[in-house]
Amino acid sequence: MANKNSLLHTSPLTQQAQIAARPPSQATTSQMRPSEKLYLFTMNKTTICRNKMYFSTTYTIGHIKPHLLGKKTEITANTPGTAPSNRTVTMSTDGCYNITAGWTKFVIKHNIIINIVCAFCFTTQNGHPHATIRIL
Repeated sequence: MANKNSLLHTSPLTQQAQIAARPPSQATTSQMRPSEKLYLFTMNKTTICRNKMYFSTTYTIGHIKPHLLGKKTEITANTPGTAPSNRTVTMSTDGCYNITAGWTKFVIKHNIIINIVCAFCFTTQNGHPHATIRIL
């Protein structure tokens, strides 16, 4: 069952949302690919304070699991235009993945607050799992 704060979209819809949400100088879609499946999530108190970002079952199975190497995987993650840094993704007892280690640092660094929307995209880059996180 999908979380009420999350949506699964392809990037063209997200590109429009991103352009509308950013000032013209920041409205860039150069790093987005039409085939990307993005996980949109409106941040809430639980996500901000719990030291982890939880993903739905549907997104986990179809778009995260194919890129990971087991129940606990080190990945790199970044926002467009920033250098990648390490994060840990772990599987919960319900079979869904969470960004755990590194999540709180990301929230603080990027001033993520309640009701901010983030778009997540998991890929494999040079044989290594990677997540791109866009703040909309």
